[in-house]
Amino acid sequence: MSFVEPLFLAGLLAAALPVIVHLINRRKAVRVDFPALAFLLQSNRRESRGIKVRQWMLMALRILVIAFLAFSLAKPFVLSSTGVTASERLPTATVFVVDTSYSMGHGDWWARADEEFAKLRKRLRPWDEVALVTTAPGAPRPVDRLTGNHRELTDAFDELSPGEHRTHLVDALLAAGEVLQSSKLPNRRIVVLSDLAEGGFPQQLEPDDPLDFPVVFVPLRDAETPPNLSIERVDYEQEGSSREPVWRIDVVVQNRSDSPQKVEIRLEVDEVDAAGGLLEVEPNKTAKHTFRHRIDGTGIKQGLVRLVDADELDADNRRYFVIRLRDSIRTLLVNGDASSIAFRDEMFFLERALNPRAETDSNVIPTLTTREGLETLELAEFDVVVLGNVAKVSPAVGRKLEEFVAGGGGLMITMGNQVDVASYNQTLGNLLPKPLRGMKQLALRDDPDAPIKVTRFGPARRQHPVFRVFQLPGGTSLQQVSVFSYMLLEPSPPEQSELVLSYEDNAPAILERKVDRGHVLLLTTSVDADWTDLPFQPAFLPLTRRSIQYLARRATSAGTTRHVVGEKTRIEVSGFVRERAIVTGPEDLRLALSPVDGAIEFTPMSAGMYAIWADDTNDGNRIDALTFTANVDTEESRLTPLREETLARWVSDEDDDGEAAGGVRTAEKRVNLWPFFLFCITVFLLAETVLGTRRSVLARIGRMILQRSEPKID
Repeated sequence: MSFVEPLFLAGLLAAALPVIVHLINRRKAVRVDFPALAFLLQSNRRESRGIKVRQWMLMALRILVIAFLAFSLAKPFVLSSTGVTASERLPTATVFVVDTSYSMGHGDWWARADEEFAKLRKRLRPWDEVALVTTAPGAPRPVDRLTGNHRELTDAFDELSPGEHRTHLVDALLAAGEVLQSSKLPNRRIVVLSDLAEGGFPQQLEPDDPLDFPVVFVPLRDAETPPNLSIERVDYEQEGSSREPVWRIDVVVQNRSDSPQKVEIRLEVDEVDAAGGLLEVEPNKTAKHTFRHRIDGTGIKQGLVRLVDADELDADNRRYFVIRLRDSIRTLLVNGDASSIAFRDEMFFLERALNPRAETDSNVIPTLTTREGLETLELAEFDVVVLGNVAKVSPAVGRKLEEFVAGGGGLMITMGNQVDVASYNQTLGNLLPKPLRGMKQLALRDDPDAPIKVTRFGPARRQHPVFRVFQLPGGTSLQQVSVFSYMLLEPSPPEQSELVLSYEDNAPAILERKVDRGHVLLLTTSVDADWTDLPFQPAFLPLTRRSIQYLARRATSAGTTRHVVGEKTRIEVSGFVRERAIVTGPEDLRLALSPVDGAIEFTPMSAGMYAIWADDTNDGNRIDALTFTANVDTEESRLTPLREETLARWVSDEDDDGEAAGGVRTAEKRVNLWPFFLFCITVFLLAETVLGTRRSVLARIGRMILQRSEPKID
């Protein structure tokens, strides 16, 4: 038992007043023997015993009245899960917020939600109004307005189940508050059925103002954090050629527990089990497992990595990805210094490195053109464009190249003595990683002192996809390249470009710039033998092929948009779709969407692969370039219980009973006891009045009542 106003308990001291008054009023009788009154004394003794009993009872009643009055003023109460408060006897509008995120699929948490909802449903009175919302993002509310039809509430809850989205508890609470605003009932409240996992309630989404209604949290889980593993990401990269297509698939697994975990991990390709292994992850850390698997064929391949029997939460133990196997990479080579002498031609070495035209394993299909031909060609037919020592391009071609790169194309720019620096900076300024300054010549090719004057390639950024091949045996051949001349660059904002490779004198050799969905690589020396001996070195073939493959976005997952279940997805379909785009996905999903400003938007609600079709789903209409996968948000995998004070700002300062409502209230409620004590005081005062009245008066009152109750005879 607790008290709202414990200071009033000091009034218990007043309970001694009746005892003091009783002792003061006691008279000490003087004993006088009088034989004539012996008979009367015997009668008085019998009567005095009855009087003493009445006096003791009166004193006890008066003590209880004073004590109970002090208790009532102190407002005693108890916490109970079954009691009913005074305010709850009035009609109540209740909005149930049910967490349907994938963390609720852990163990028996959803079964507990079902049990708790059944208990709450039984406690509803016929005059109560109810509504039901979920934490699913953008989903329609199961019961979106207050209703007295409780059967509708039960049927809506029975259709719910944990999804694969993250908890959007903030949005659900705000939606519940909007529903309650329409109610005129004296009591309004929000009841949350959730595991309240920490990952589902990001702190940055808390509102500036609290809700106007009390929030009741119904616990569905234990206080400790259960162990959980989750697949954080999957990265892939092609290591072999098209004839020997070996893919490296890196899987990162997070251990969200305080003990090491060992788990079996499996790889599936097109729903066929392909490989497996064991992975041990240290407590609260990540570990990486690498698969190397041959994937034959062309087109789209759906991959799936899963953890086998890892824990009681299965949704984050799977991760989908898509590999696009192209049959060819269409590359446009723009020759800026053509020559009738083969080895003096600007593109002679590059064309043969990309595709020797004899029996080869290269899937790069080069197409040669000139600066004039570039103006007439449609760039959408190509994956990569290479400008090799091109003197200048017109503003129209510059805009065409910008659109090509922004749409996802790759552009490679190489230098030479034909390059007009001013023209490049003016027409290609939005594509160049850094503005050009001018050529720096270190030595002539026939200079006998050239070996000591030239510079060489320095260490490459090993983690870049282009240079990972140089980590293999023989990769040091990159540092054997001699450079006689290169293009100097002007300084620019560091966020505009990224240095990929530099010379030994620290001047930039290869820079990269990302432009919308495409990439640009700038090689500050040439691809012929005028400025460097690179074409004669073993590093030339892997360097050029890997650069073209990287620009075509073929051999790596780098730069791929990672779509999340429950988050709005925007897909650019301009150039592919005439009237509508059809989206197909997991669980027989089929959406027909009309593009707005060249794009479609929708929210994937299940993990898996999604395909985009142009206008209909007939064969040949699938747009493989737009196929993607959506996966669960692993933030929801953080099952640490949310601290109670986090939700304090979501509740009002005071509820109907005047009790503090800050913080999260549990299923226990405050049941006031002071009305019971007031009732007892009333009974005690009535009993004291009866006992304090003389018998003759009581007898007279009784006779009057009996006389009035007797029937009259005329």
